[in-house]
Amino acid sequence: DSGVVYREYFASPDLMFPAAVKDESPLHQKDIVFGVHAFAASKAWPLHVFENTSVLNDRVGRESLVLIGDAETRTVRAYRREQDETFSRTDQGKLKTAGGTTWILSEDFLSSESGDQRRARIPARLSYWFAWENFMGFKSELYESQAH
Repeated sequence: DSGVVYREYFASPDLMFPAAVKDESPLHQKDIVFGVHAFAASKAWPLHVFENTSVLNDRVGRESLVLIGDAETRTVRAYRREQDETFSRTDQGKLKTAGGTTWILSEDFLSSESGDQRRARIPARLSYWFAWENFMGFKSELYESQAH
């Protein structure tokens, strides 16, 4: 497939070219992060935090977000949420807020099951830690999980 030429690079902890990582203590240079640069702020979440949970309620700057992710498939989506909303997964795998509203996940929106509410998806990207850190530098916050 198209990625075959990079197979060895993806499997190796080494970089193809020199790049500085100011602080390698929280993550290794080629750990994958999910990064949001919006609302006059930036934040990155290590992909490994989605091994223990598929839903994170967090913030970027002053904006409240819900992140839905899967570390195994390397997929994460971020959506706006109301400040007082807390999302979680039900036993049936659906999204639900503490108030009891069930939500349907799509690429562009989270929509309430009744269709009367929407939460917009936030543009974001997966990146190697060294690339995100070099691009954003001190301007970006790094999510710190209590689990790792």
